[in-house]
Amino acid sequence: MPVLIFFHGQALAHTIRPLVLARALRNRGYPVVLAGRGPHVVRVRQEGFEVHDVETLPQSRMDQYVERGDYGYYDVDWIDRCVAAERTIIQMVRPSLIVHDMKPTAHISARLEGVDDARITQAYNHPAYAHPLRLPAGFDPSAGPFDAYLETHAPRTRPQKSFFFLADVPQLHDVERPAPGYHFIGPLLDQPARPSHVDVLDNWSDEGPLVYLTCGSSGRDPDYLAELVEAVRDRPYRLLVTTANRWTPRPDRQLPTNVRVVPFLSGEWILQHASMLVGIVGVGAIYQALSQGKPIVGAPEHLDQEFHLNRVRDLGLGIKLDRADFCTDSILQAIDHVLLHESEFHERCAPFAAGLAPYAAGVAAVDLVDQHFLHRDDKYRFNAAFGISGEEFVRYLEATTPTQLSGAVIQKMLLRNLRRGLPHRWVGDSLVFDRVDSWNWLYENEPIFFEADYRALELKRHAFHRMDREKVVSRNRWQRYRLRYRLTLDPLGPGGKPAFKAGQRLKVFLPIPVDRPGHQRGVNILQTTPSALTEQVAHGLGFIYGAIVTIEDPSLPLTIGYDAEVNVRAIGDEQAVRRDELSGRERTHRLQVDESILHLPEVLKFRAELDRAPDDSDEATARAIYRALATTRRFGKTHDRTQSPKYCTSLVLRSERGHCTTLARTFATLCRAEGIPTREVHGALIGYPLDEKTYLHASRNEPLFGHTWVEIFLSEKGWVPVEFHGIVIGQQAMTGRNVRDRRLRRQIEANTEPYLDYYFGHLDHQRILCSPSVKRMHTLLLEHPEERETMRGPWRSAPELRYDNSLRVDCL
Repeated sequence: MPVLIFFHGQALAHTIRPLVLARALRNRGYPVVLAGRGPHVVRVRQEGFEVHDVETLPQSRMDQYVERGDYGYYDVDWIDRCVAAERTIIQMVRPSLIVHDMKPTAHISARLEGVDDARITQAYNHPAYAHPLRLPAGFDPSAGPFDAYLETHAPRTRPQKSFFFLADVPQLHDVERPAPGYHFIGPLLDQPARPSHVDVLDNWSDEGPLVYLTCGSSGRDPDYLAELVEAVRDRPYRLLVTTANRWTPRPDRQLPTNVRVVPFLSGEWILQHASMLVGIVGVGAIYQALSQGKPIVGAPEHLDQEFHLNRVRDLGLGIKLDRADFCTDSILQAIDHVLLHESEFHERCAPFAAGLAPYAAGVAAVDLVDQHFLHRDDKYRFNAAFGISGEEFVRYLEATTPTQLSGAVIQKMLLRNLRRGLPHRWVGDSLVFDRVDSWNWLYENEPIFFEADYRALELKRHAFHRMDREKVVSRNRWQRYRLRYRLTLDPLGPGGKPAFKAGQRLKVFLPIPVDRPGHQRGVNILQTTPSALTEQVAHGLGFIYGAIVTIEDPSLPLTIGYDAEVNVRAIGDEQAVRRDELSGRERTHRLQVDESILHLPEVLKFRAELDRAPDDSDEATARAIYRALATTRRFGKTHDRTQSPKYCTSLVLRSERGHCTTLARTFATLCRAEGIPTREVHGALIGYPLDEKTYLHASRNEPLFGHTWVEIFLSEKGWVPVEFHGIVIGQQAMTGRNVRDRRLRRQIEANTEPYLDYYFGHLDHQRILCSPSVKRMHTLLLEHPEERETMRGPWRSAPELRYDNSLRVDCL
């Protein structure tokens, strides 16, 4: 099946970029069909591509709206017209992938048709873009009628996958962190053959610098040109203007001898000879200039130009003018300034010329298309951002699994499964796994791994619970524990390099148990390691807060921690956590929800299909939400770059997996949408049994105090716990491949309903509660004394540090 590309044929840049990609796809052997409308469609047809006409928002309408500062040029009527036309073509072509550029309705069409789509866009649309603009809501081109349209059609959306081609380089538009589905490919620039001869340059003295001015292919009329070309008559440079047939010199006025005007000319070729680029420039022209190491004088007319020219200005690659001031005087002043400081501008632009040279954006995009088709139906994927060396993965699994899974057993298990689909990569002679999906694969496909985990946790459950007429009942209401928490830092970091210097300091924020009325009490810190940490115990905050530890010998491991005692209560039918009434202020706080989440098609669809009656109580509604999630999702780790409520809700409702945080935040969001107040609670689970009274929860390079569940407020009961732990106990955890023991399978099936029922309204005391700030605090900050006087200061988070941490729990 072909790749279908929708393009905006009324703007040259948004025609060239899809065309460059179409060529690369065709060269790789993909059948390609394009659809667009506008004066530039002819360029696509000339290259032999099949091109369909498709309804397109007129450029004139866009220009009129932008001229008055309004980006609401799409209304519901125009969206409907474009979507109807696009869906007709999709149904006719039957593509396996849709690519689109400057066609925001194409993503809606792809979702309605259930076809995967890729959007050609810029890095400022990356969720972690480092230089966002603060825009009024009316300037957000992705909101408003698009949300309304998707909301109306949400029940008809079909499963599909989306990803993004970022036609940028991170040197110009950097991001704070990678995000799944967003790929830098470099600028999609045309590479026309260099002209052997250009008539317009005949008989033109080459004395003086050459300034290249482009009108662009769209936007407001370039009415500033008439005055400008006269004003440069006596200037010591030449001005070459390309008009795209949007401006013509007056026939009764002879152009100055140092000015030449042409409709079109290769920008790359001109900029090889020019000293700078001037104009209302788009991203294509900007990258053309930077590829030749030339500075830019530009003014923004569209929102995307604002982003690009901000970076040009901030990086010292040119001058940004206001569109209202883009007139003769300001243009000439800017040209004079660049020429006066030409060597400085060229010095800053030259690295971009070298940096852009290796990019072949079309090829990079097609490589991603290849990978998409190769792995589209993969349940497990290797994500390089979550890569972990084989040695580290063995240590991680050994720390986080029952004691019978020794390092030798784990290593043998991993090697045996390499050919069975376990996600991995070879980097030279080194084996690399995916911290998330390699674990998921083992949990869902390797009986040795899954059965060891389940049996160990079943032993723990049996110590704390008993079954009474197929109901889970706690053996005792309160349980007192003695805790021994230790965090040990490796002296070596990645690559075997020393992690610290002698005398370097750490600032420590260790979570400690907190007193919580009706749930946890009697917290007593018995001792700390080192003992000086005792002075920094802040019970009210729930942390050993800001303690300073000095690295005495950087070649040795460093251990910090504490011993404590605490009482934890199991919550049952007759007890809520607290029965207090909510104040109006707290109720408002506990009902806050990002409205944009409620417009997500997957949320609209879930709420529309929820099994409930109009007169259901809050408890019945919350239980319906809980069961709709808990009976259809299995436990699994996810490639999280964020854990915001919007991300969690979209991820859980569009997939079959979830973990404690994503499920809890999805549940909380959906409850708040129904007017049910919620709050998050955090803590650490007590881990695997070592004997009848002792349990150990250990990990490597991951915090222990991050387990998350939810409490809902019911007027008749108070705060009631809801925990998704049941999905790891019941039959949702089985896959048909991870359990061989029939007896264990029957046990899991028997556990399913009792535990699903138990964890709505009940909570075990196999956990230690901690501060709600634990998900936001860095456990360790590393000092950089040389930056003490800088604005950032000397204390930095240090994700590169490697550590083991453990929580030993003894029942008293």
